[in-house]
Formats: sequence, C-alpha cells, structure tokens
Amino acid sequence: MKIVSGLTSLETGVYTIRGDKNLAVSNLPAIRPLPPHQFVSEVPEEDGLHVGFGGVNTVMPYCMVDGYSWSDSPCDFPCVTLENEHLKAVFLPRMGGRLWKLYDKDLQRDVFYENPLFRPSFLGICNAWTAGGAEYNFGVRGHDAYTLSPLFTDVLQDTDGTPVLRFYEFNRIRQITYQLDFFLPAGSKFLFNRVRVVNPCDKEVPFYYWVNIAVAEHRRQRIVVPANSTYVNYSLRDGVDSLSRHPLPISRENFDATYPMNHPIAKDNFFNLDADCRRFEVVAEADGNGMVLASTHRLQGRKLFTWGMSNGGRHWQRHLLGPGTQTYLEIQGGICKTQTECMPMPAHAVWEWLEAYGSLQTTPEKIFGDWAVARQECLSRLDAALPQEVLDETLERTRESFALKKGVRLYEGSGWGALENARRKCAGEKPLETHLDFGEVGELQQAWAGLLEGKGFPEPEGDCLVSSYMVQDEFYELLLATEKSNPGNWYLQAHIAINRFQRQDYAGAKASFLKSLSSRSSTLGFFGLACTERLLGETELCAEHGEAAIALSPDNASLVKEVFRNCREFQQWKTILRIYENILPESVRQTPMVRFLYAFAVAGNGDWRRAEKMIQEESLRKLPDIREGESTFSEIYFLIREKEAQEKGLPFDVDSVDLPPEYDFRPSVPNR
Repeated sequence: MKIVSGLTSLETGVYTIRGDKNLAVSNLPAIRPLPPHQFVSEVPEEDGLHVGFGGVNTVMPYCMVDGYSWSDSPCDFPCVTLENEHLKAVFLPRMGGRLWKLYDKDLQRDVFYENPLFRPSFLGICNAWTAGGAEYNFGVRGHDAYTLSPLFTDVLQDTDGTPVLRFYEFNRIRQITYQLDFFLPAGSKFLFNRVRVVNPCDKEVPFYYWVNIAVAEHRRQRIVVPANSTYVNYSLRDGVDSLSRHPLPISRENFDATYPMNHPIAKDNFFNLDADCRRFEVVAEADGNGMVLASTHRLQGRKLFTWGMSNGGRHWQRHLLGPGTQTYLEIQGGICKTQTECMPMPAHAVWEWLEAYGSLQTTPEKIFGDWAVARQECLSRLDAALPQEVLDETLERTRESFALKKGVRLYEGSGWGALENARRKCAGEKPLETHLDFGEVGELQQAWAGLLEGKGFPEPEGDCLVSSYMVQDEFYELLLATEKSNPGNWYLQAHIAINRFQRQDYAGAKASFLKSLSSRSSTLGFFGLACTERLLGETELCAEHGEAAIALSPDNASLVKEVFRNCREFQQWKTILRIYENILPESVRQTPMVRFLYAFAVAGNGDWRRAEKMIQEESLRKLPDIREGESTFSEIYFLIREKEAQEKGLPFDVDSVDLPPEYDFRPSVPNR
C-alpha cells in the first residue's frame, strides 16, 4: 500500500535487519512473581508523587515470550514508512509498533539510535525485548507486554490528505484501550504521535505510560530539561530502592548528572520538571545538533537512563548491541514524574496528548556551560522551531479530523479486545471504542467465549497447555460458577487455582491444583503446584512436582527453564542433574539457559572444573535470556571459585575474587 499527499507519503514494505525474528510464546501461565521491588520514598509529600501505587505481582494474564535465539542472518520485517521532505520514519507493526528508525534527511543523520541487530533479550515484563528506536509502554512498570508482539495497525488520512499510521490494542492487565496515531505533515521537521487512552471501566485504574527512545551515546553530550532537580533511585538492599530528590545539574556524588557518560553505574534519572514549563527533553551533541522529545502538558515525566561506565553496564551494552557497535542511552517521557508510580485514572476517563520528535540545532557554547543558560537556549530554539501553541492546537484539531475515525486495516492484533467486547455485550455494557476494530475472537479466546455463552469450560483432549489464561474478575466469577456444576473438571480447577495464585491466595491455589491433579495428572497441574509450593516455602515438594511436570512434557524448554530456576534458588542441585541427564531430549539440553542452569548444578555439586569449562562455551557466553538485573553470571563464577577453595582447603572470601569482565552483568556495581 502507498498513500501520497503532496510531499508526504505512507508506504508498506519490508525492512531488513540482521537477527532472528522468530519469537515463541510460552504456553505456561506467567505465575512466577516479578522480582520484588519496594520503593522507599524520601521525596517530600508536597511533590505529589504516587510512589508504589499500581504495582503488580505478576504479568498475568500475559504469557512469556521466551523462545528465541541469536542469529546474525538477514531477516525481513514487515514495515510501514512515513516520509516527507525532511524526515523518514520506519515502523515495525509486528514488533509492538516500534519506531525502529527516524532519519533527518536535511542533516543526513539518524535522530534515534538504530540498532544494527534485532537481538531479543530478557528485559521486558514478558521477557523478550530489544534495544533501539522508540517503544511505547502502557499498563504497568517495565517494557510493554506487546513490546515485540503484533499490534492492530490501521491507516487513515487527515482532512488535508496527510496519511496517518495507527497502532492500538486492549491492555488486559488494566482493561483499557490505547491508540497511537503517527503523522508527518508536509513541511514538518517533526514527527507527531497523538496518543489516546480510554478507561472503559466503572472503576479507577492505575495507569502507566512511558515512551522510551534510544539515542546514540557520545563522550561530549548533554541532556537538557526544564528542571532544577531530579529524582534518583538508589539501591538500599536487594529488592529495595530509595527514591530521593537531588539538585541539578550537580549530583550528590559531586558530578554533573546531565552528562550521561559521567555516571559510574547504570542509573534512572527522573527529572522534576518545573510546574508550568514546556514539556521537553533535549539531547545536545558536541556540534550543537541534537534531538528533542516535546509534548503537550499531560506528559509530565522526563527521564535519562544510562548504562553507566562500570564493567557490568558496558557489558550489557555489548550484550544488547553486539561487538564493535555504537553504544546508546535512553531518554523517556511519561505520564507520571517517575516510573515508581502509576497515575490514578478515573472511571470512564479519556486522556490524550501529543508528542513530537525531531532534530534541534543549538549553540554549543551555550549548551556546554551554565545550566540556566543551557535551559534557556533549548527553550528558545524549541519555541522558534515548534511553538507550544502549535502542539496544543494540533492536539485539539485532530480529535475530530482523524482521532475518532475508523481506519483501514493493515495488520491484525490479538483477539483479546474482541473477547472483552463479547463480555461487555453479555453484560449489557458499552463496547470498547467503536472506531477501533478489535476483530474477531480467535482460537486462543474460544474457551473463554464459550464460558461467556454458558457452554461451560470443556476439558481438552490430552495433557493440554495453551497460551490462554484469564485472571479478570468477571471471568474468575464465571469459573467459580461453572465449578458448581462440574467439580471434577481438572482443567477448570487448574484455571481456578491460577486465579487464586494471582490473588496471592497460595493456600487456596495449592488446594485447587491438588484437586485438579486428583482428577488428572497434567503438566499444568504439577507446574502450578510447584510454583505455589515455592512461595509457601515447601522447597522439597517444589522440586518434586517440578520434576513431575517435566516428566510429562520433557520437550517443553520454557517449562524446564522455570523448574530449573526454582531448583537453583533452593540449591536443589541433584534434581537438576537428574532431570538434565535422564529425562531431557538433546534439543532441550542444548537450549542455552537450560544448559547454563545445569552448569550451576554441576558447580554446586562440586565439579567446579567441568562447570568452568561449560560457562566458557560460546552458547553460554552469549546467553540470550539472562534477565536484566540478574547476578547469575557473577554468582556461578563465585560458586566455582568457592568450590575450588573448598577442595583445596583454602579460606574463601567473595570480596577478594576478581570477577572477569566477561562474567560481569552487574550494572549497579561500580568498578573497583
């Protein structure tokens, strides 16, 4: 498809990136709770932050996207390109609508950082995530559940013919809808993104949104925002961070925090924008050229994330980008001032705002000096290039000109919005946004649609695992109502157990999983039971039932990884060894994370020489799905050194061990 209006065009095509776009969704429920994260606020109450509000225990009902590998082969991605005489923007609709490339044709330079590789890694709330370009995160803290998944994609036109590219979806955690309308008018040096979010519920919901933009990292580079203070996370202990406010530009560590490469460790800096200021963030380069993220007033948050200069931070850059490539930083804009919070969104509220991205030319002598002068320089340049009135007027005008109009479908999204519309119809409630076509109920939604229609919840044939789970209150009530007439249904009991787990009723969840297993032995039942026993502290039973699940589905790599993680946590080394050596097929044994966790067990069991050889294997040195913030690489190295010391009868002090840089994934640990 191609739409041309004057000097602006929208065109579908393919974009070739080196990597592997084959991403497999796990068929297990994502009932491993998210890593515990508590924020201790040291911020004055008058700052009005909602620290800790809206946190979630799991990413249910979503499943993990955990099946991927690293390849260096050319790979074609469906793309949509918006282009005018000044800018070229390339989007990947099947990968979360990511804005992969924004190129300034006048300056002949990239505005955003374009990753030369498509390299999924475990940084998203549903696992798979890749660095580069711009992504759009809704719902809960972390990268979006759809960050590398297909979105509904439509095209339409403004009244003057300007093409509009629309992405939208139904967020299953918050039960809200969101749409992003991108447009690039003729003559514009800025790409616009018009965002509309609707809470269709009869209750207030916690709302989270951040746009995350990758920008190339350089030694002489400054982040300029209309702020004189910043909120910074500091780790107090594992899982507990302190959020405190500090002046800009000099940090409490006595360096200028507005220069990204000054930061010794990975750090979030949430800038406390002045109350009535323009909402912008500028990345200024040594020659004065740079990029800007500007918005209307509702988008009050601005952030700098840098990987820092520690061995761990530098290692993460190489992990995500490949060797020998340009490194990057992230600038972000959010609905709240920090990512430790969600915004209370009233029942039936509609929130809209406009974002603009483009280049901004500034005077280096004014940028790289006094902070007040740098701020004023960026404000003056932005006011001249893109007055605030233009943003405000464009947001208002486009509400009627295209934001509420139906588009023409390019690509399908999920069937979960269609299921929610079916539920709403049965309940006599208004449908979701009628100008957004959520398509038809698909295969993954069929069982839930039947439950709505009073057809029960039939037991599937065989030991069934389907990437289809619901924890929404209305569906949980339907499951409970159906149980009364069908108490022996093992599949129904397993889904009731999952819902009880989600509500942190672990004793009730265990009882329901056991009831399910009494009717039929199943992978789902044993896996859920093991996960529940993990949280109940029943470590032996957790390992036993995890092994029982694998015995039923030994070729399920997602299952093996989850069970091995549980066993590693409780140092159940012999269980891992027994499963790996006696049950697993060779294809699963060679899954990098499975083999890595097996190496842990080999080391824990005392064979430190063999474990050391294993972690030097290329597939393990390039472990794709190590989780952001994990210390497993350093832990296995320290465990190997500890076992070596024990064998030799020597004392062991972990603080005296020099960790080789290739095993250092600790972005928050400064270099010695």
